[in-house]
Amino acid sequence: MNMRSRFGPLGSAIKKELYVELRYPLNFIAGLSFIFIIGFWLILSAFAFSNPNSVQQTTKNIGGYAIWGLVIFLFMSNLMWSVANFVRREQMNGTLEQLYLSSSSPQVVLLGGAIGQIIVGFIGNIIIVIGFSFFMSIPSDNLILGFWILLVTLLMFLGLSLIFGAIILRMKRAQVVLNLVQFVFMFLCGIFFPFSILPGPVELLAKLIPVSYAVDLFRNTLVGSQPELITNQFVSSIGLGQVLTGYWFEFLLVHIITVISCVAGWILYSKQQDRIRNNEGLSNY
Repeated sequence: MNMRSRFGPLGSAIKKELYVELRYPLNFIAGLSFIFIIGFWLILSAFAFSNPNSVQQTTKNIGGYAIWGLVIFLFMSNLMWSVANFVRREQMNGTLEQLYLSSSSPQVVLLGGAIGQIIVGFIGNIIIVIGFSFFMSIPSDNLILGFWILLVTLLMFLGLSLIFGAIILRMKRAQVVLNLVQFVFMFLCGIFFPFSILPGPVELLAKLIPVSYAVDLFRNTLVGSQPELITNQFVSSIGLGQVLTGYWFEFLLVHIITVISCVAGWILYSKQQDRIRNNEGLSNY
């Protein structure tokens, strides 16, 4: 199999995702409008409950915690559920099995759809950051390292999306479960607010969610502060204080979680698709 036949379906899948966005621009505009509404709601709420003598500090906090959180939220809402929603849509339409009977690799098609969602997400996030920069100061201390952490986070989302896709294949009517997980991730992962405001037991739950560490690392890298979930004191308490700081320990942890989620997601999704294809057929819903 030559390079063109192997990666041709990948390019076609990417083009298809971009074509859908171009064909229905009102959906894209409506999504951006919703994100801007959330952002302004967070800004107004922060100013309403902040100290009038520390408006500048409040603006910086909102720029760091809310605006960069919106970036993560947009990618998470587009990418983390891309595989699961794709599988559910194709399975409900009865066309999932035809995809596996074609000459194209299903995994390549899924990857192409995910890359298309990433491109759409980058376009939307650039518009969001530029738009909010006219109203407030958005901290961006280390853009290069922050961009790398964002790419690693996207791979983590892709791995988790494969896991959720396997859940869809296993449970079929798992949309309620996925909606609940998305709701939990939105609030427990500290996307729009610092983890320090969470009550003790809730913060403990946040530390059990892998996405929380990616959000914490990405946001504090751009804000220029130390991570909240893994502190220097914690690293010293486990005997690594002479080797790593809290920041670099979390940096390493996020990369390890990303590798584990991608490998686990690929294995689980492949096993589920093979099991259903052999036993009951992928088109059954």
